[in-house]
Amino acid sequence: MNLARQHFVLAGLGLLAVLFQLAGLQEALSYQRDLIEQGQFWRLWTGNLVHIDTTHLLMNLGGLVVVGLFCDTRPSAAGLLVSTLLIMPVVTLGLYLRDPNVGWYMGLSGVLHGLLILCLARGLAAHPRMNGLLLLAIFAKLAWEWRFGSLTGSELFDFPVVTSAHVYGALGGAFIALWFEAADLLRAREEE
Repeated sequence: MNLARQHFVLAGLGLLAVLFQLAGLQEALSYQRDLIEQGQFWRLWTGNLVHIDTTHLLMNLGGLVVVGLFCDTRPSAAGLLVSTLLIMPVVTLGLYLRDPNVGWYMGLSGVLHGLLILCLARGLAAHPRMNGLLLLAIFAKLAWEWRFGSLTGSELFDFPVVTSAHVYGALGGAFIALWFEAADLLRAREEE
């Protein structure tokens, strides 16, 4: 697989997460409901970039690799960067507005679900069967998690997996994919 510019965006995201972990910035950057209510709005973004521990970080870095497998030319690198910056607060605002019992959150898993949905949906025309089946599998996983809780991961941690973050991220990625598709359709009509 050739490295596309999109892979550098994903690598940069992973590098930020590693640097924040090494610097021990979890307390300063995590999503904390009470601190957001006091005006620390940056936590809507940065809470996605810090992790509980090294195991949590490594699992999320593995998720970035998976996203990279399906993110080649669509969206563009700039589109992927902007999408990431949009999905981050979608995850945390979803938690803030819909899950008032979640007082704190850390990790990339919600964003990863959004980026994976986005990349699979944008590559659907090129790989309809594979991407279509993967999208169905992800939506089935999300439905299971929404109803019954985490499929994997919770036994690895001493804290609960916030599966609703996966759903909010996936919804954000799906809406962005639809927005890109609508923009493509409008552009095609203008070129006719």
